Amino acid sequence: MLAELRAAIDAGGWPRALDLALAAWRETRAPALADLVDAIVRRCEQPQVPAWHQVQAWWMELAATYQPLAVSVLVATATERQSRPVEPAELARFTELGALVPELGDKLPDHGCLIARFAALREWPDDPRVTPVLAGWLHEAPIEWRDHHVDAMRGIYRAIATRLAAIGDPRVRLRLATTIAEPRGQSHATRAYQVELATEVLAALAARPPTLPAADAERVARWCTELAPAIATPATIDVMALWREAAQAPDDDARLMVLADALIECGDDRGELIALQCSPEPEAYERARQLLYQNWERWLGDLVLLVKRTRTVFRRGFIVEIQVGRYTTPPWVFAKVRGHRELLAVRTLRAHHTTEAVQFAEVVDGLPQVPERIEVTPAILDALVERREQWPVRAIEYRHRYDASGRRAVADVFARIATVMPELAEIRLELGSRPNYDPATVVATLPAAFSKLTRIVVAARDPALLVGLAGLPMVELVTV
Repeated sequence: MLAELRAAIDAGGWPRALDLALAAWRETRAPALADLVDAIVRRCEQPQVPAWHQVQAWWMELAATYQPLAVSVLVATATERQSRPVEPAELARFTELGALVPELGDKLPDHGCLIARFAALREWPDDPRVTPVLAGWLHEAPIEWRDHHVDAMRGIYRAIATRLAAIGDPRVRLRLATTIAEPRGQSHATRAYQVELATEVLAALAARPPTLPAADAERVARWCTELAPAIATPATIDVMALWREAAQAPDDDARLMVLADALIECGDDRGELIALQCSPEPEAYERARQLLYQNWERWLGDLVLLVKRTRTVFRRGFIVEIQVGRYTTPPWVFAKVRGHRELLAVRTLRAHHTTEAVQFAEVVDGLPQVPERIEVTPAILDALVERREQWPVRAIEYRHRYDASGRRAVADVFARIATVMPELAEIRLELGSRPNYDPATVVATLPAAFSKLTRIVVAARDPALLVGLAGLPMVELVTV
């Protein structure tokens, strides 16, 4: 079969070569042949992808019948707008859904597009090009259903893992190992299930090694090299060095434009975002918003598990403000994002109420420079001091939360803050609904405790809590 495959390649008969490469791969499950399939497809004419709002209908129509020439483009677009629901009638087209997930019933799920697409591609013959999207779904675990729909969710992930094992493409082993080490599910139970399923798939792959002889595998690998497109070597640009320089001086237009040009030259849309957010033109805002929506996950990578889009502020192309943690943040993320390029320009950090103080401190301490403004609670202060004796922060937002260390007097906490953060120029005091201290008494002591203090903001939902604070030095009162 390899001789016939080589003849088809030499003749430029790419559809025929693709069929032969797929047949040879199905006999051997050899990674070299899977790579050859990818190389041959690049020589074939591909279907055109429609506008984003037409993708689902186009995808499902094209995927209804297995077409080897269409698989690559379908796989490349399988995750686009996958979280959107679909009409029950569209799911009903796939009668196998009843057997796939008997618990689904009449539920109209989010991620309906994902489920419908999986229902279509799971009926195709084995094809190594499908494994990246299946492994991606198992790794990302985008579906997180609760309560009585948990069994349906687990059934979907089980079906994805079963299909992944059946295809038997060993090239996904690294992705599966990453899933085991760093599961991305939105709950502890889902993450544990990801690890269980990925472990099972790895075991199945190990029990089914490729059967292509080594000499043939080397020969096929040479064919892949021959078919690889020639790549022009661009002038070397140290984009990361330019990024660091711009992040250190985000108000320097010259540095920003140099970085934007370098990114655009490298084909990175981030350069356009920088230019748009530096532009005074009204239409630039809408285009920048579209770019952020389209590239959010690609640009942020693992950081999407740590920050929430609505609590993240971009300015002049950089992230400058974040809330650390989400309900769904896996514990491993806090250490993993250390050194992430998107954090290089962050100046303000707040903690999600589910984020542990030590986790928040780990992120703050991992920044290349001390941020200008951070949230502080008694527990966060303890965690920060464990890492450094002093923090040259310029502004804090203080919330007096109780924690495992018990109740502490606000005056005692601020006395310690004065030692740990002597450079403070601004303090924002967030009052809860029923503070157990007198805000006026505490605020009155702050100017003497902090020699560089110039501004005190006291914020409360109830205006009655602000009575007695008016007229105190440096004080601004805010009702939120």
